[in-house]
Amino acid sequence: MPSAPRRRLAGVALLTSASLALGSATLTGPAHADVWSTPTSFDPDAVTTAAVATDDLDVAGWSSERGSTPKAYAVVRSGGIWSSPVPLGGGGYQSRPVFAAAPDGTVTAVWTESRARRKEARVLSATYADGSWSVPTQVWQGRDAMFPTVAANAAGDMAVAWTAARPGSFGLSGAGAPSYAVRAKLRPAGGDWGPTTRLDDRRRRMRVAASVGIDDAGRALVTWAQVETGPDAVWVRRHDGGSWTPATRIAPLGPTPVEVRVAPDGRAAAVFVAPSTARGTRARARLMRPDGTWGRAVALDQRPGKVKNGDASLALTPDGWAAVYAAGPRAIWVRERVGNRWQPSTRLHASRRTASDLQLLVRPDAEDVLLWTEPTDGGVRLRSATRAGDGWEPTEELGDAAAYSLQVAGVPGHHVAAWIADAGATVAAADTSPPVP
Repeated sequence: MPSAPRRRLAGVALLTSASLALGSATLTGPAHADVWSTPTSFDPDAVTTAAVATDDLDVAGWSSERGSTPKAYAVVRSGGIWSSPVPLGGGGYQSRPVFAAAPDGTVTAVWTESRARRKEARVLSATYADGSWSVPTQVWQGRDAMFPTVAANAAGDMAVAWTAARPGSFGLSGAGAPSYAVRAKLRPAGGDWGPTTRLDDRRRRMRVAASVGIDDAGRALVTWAQVETGPDAVWVRRHDGGSWTPATRIAPLGPTPVEVRVAPDGRAAAVFVAPSTARGTRARARLMRPDGTWGRAVALDQRPGKVKNGDASLALTPDGWAAVYAAGPRAIWVRERVGNRWQPSTRLHASRRTASDLQLLVRPDAEDVLLWTEPTDGGVRLRSATRAGDGWEPTEELGDAAAYSLQVAGVPGHHVAAWIADAGATVAAADTSPPVP
């Protein structure tokens, strides 16, 4: 079992998902033909998942507790057929692998391994190319490592971030006050990993690397959650091409994950649900200016009085940004920013109970896809809706799912999802049609 500090950090970890654009119409029209393949389950002992898609293949992975310590596994779908699970290699306590796709069609996996008795850990990577995974290579070695996150841009530049024990502390490997550092590395296309940079303020605090993005100019943006002596918060630092800018506090650490997106042209945005106040729990958005500074937070739900917003998700659109959020116990709403102005919110879906784990995907010249989990009398169910043309079409149910286990990714006309079901690590793929003109 994970140690108490590791479970504490897992509780504040921020979950990431792929971006998508949304329309401004509620679910309408006739029932849509199923776009998702029949879900396939692999490992009943899986505890976390990740996924990535390319034009030619899908990759999903998870951490499995089938043995004495968790191990990282991956499956690949090519030609419509999923491979058998493959251990990615290494020893010790392994995190789930995270994935980034390069423009040449290769996929890089990054995961961590920790050996408590030796008080050492490594960040490892492997590349899938020509039908097989490479031998793992070491990205970093230290006392403890966990919660890796990775991103790549259209040129093949890559950024990775992770959480590590603070130098001189016991970290996760022994007793004592836990203290954690957030570290990052950059790798140019076709090159080697650069030096390791510690991004946090070096004080004794609990932290976890949350997300990383990188624009087409190679400028990386890393966020992390920090448990402080005052209100918990989410922080961000940006690599401007020459150095890392100072850390900026962008959001409180509320009841649901914070999502941060980086656009290819360098723009960035975040959505989050603020902690409960006299005005309820309001979903908010915050945008990064071209100079790297952040504007003030804007409430997405503008209804008067006290409101209760649940999970929120963010998307990059051709015209700007879009955000979806759960409102009250029975609805999912969408609000788009076109140019410099946020448009009015529109109800997208009326749910029977509070929706969570919102994940949205869009790719040019393909249907938009929305996924979420929703409690029912029979347990938590994973649901999906698609938008072709002007309207969102009725939902498709993919089966049972553990809350906040969903990870999705996509390329034009194709999507892949991975989640934890009762049967374990489960995957499904979707081939979507071009939108109606």
